[in-house]
Amino acid sequence: MASKVDKRRRELLRLVDKEGQIFLNDMADLFDVSKETIRQDFDYLNLNYDLTRVHGGLKKEQEIAYHEQYHYQYKQHLRIDEKKKLCRKAVAFLKDGDMIYVDGGSTVSYLLNYLDNRRGITLVTPSIALLMKYVVEGYEKHFKASESAFIFIGGDVNQSLMTTYGPIFDHSIEQMHFDKMIFSCDAIDLKGGVTNTDDVTFAIMQSVKKRARFKMLLSDQSKFGFIAHFRAFELEELDYLITTKLFDDKWQSALEKRGVNFYVV
Repeated sequence: MASKVDKRRRELLRLVDKEGQIFLNDMADLFDVSKETIRQDFDYLNLNYDLTRVHGGLKKEQEIAYHEQYHYQYKQHLRIDEKKKLCRKAVAFLKDGDMIYVDGGSTVSYLLNYLDNRRGITLVTPSIALLMKYVVEGYEKHFKASESAFIFIGGDVNQSLMTTYGPIFDHSIEQMHFDKMIFSCDAIDLKGGVTNTDDVTFAIMQSVKKRARFKMLLSDQSKFGFIAHFRAFELEELDYLITTKLFDDKWQSALEKRGVNFYVV
């Protein structure tokens, strides 16, 4: 008779085969076990099957090359409903006439959907995906009707992240001041702060955060409890944290102590 561990690991194999990648936090919630238990399962499956450990998850080997080249497109199709809720809440904190910076992360890609009730917004972004959405889905007429503006910042192009970056981007940003900086991240942790897996996103954030009055992080629950390679923000640098994660007392106390306004949607 198969043990609970064997049954769980067989189910994890089925899920990763179906989805291509599974995430530690999601699996811990699904099976109602600790993250450490799932981490041990992932380690076992990594050693005994054709699977690869990645940041916060487990992935089929044949998926690796594709996702490295089309990183943004892959992430855009994860947790869509959560991302929409996060963006809808973020818009509630915008004021008419705000100049906002929106990063190239997939989490904030739905922000355009909810700007109808704001006037005079100037949206600045290096996101190629957001630019394509603006042009292809006809948002230009909505922006003109509300006397708003969409500004795309050029520079070197990173295909997998669907963003511009580099010296031309940095020079353009230096001429601007933002009321709000709206961005996402790859990981967030009480000790590690807000971190990213790639140096491109890290460098972009360092340029922009010096020009922004308020910093607003949008993060779904899968990003918490991990530390990626590059620390982009200390927690106390955040003004707003909008998330789908239900915080325990430890997190609430830490965020309040650091002066972070947090909202769960």
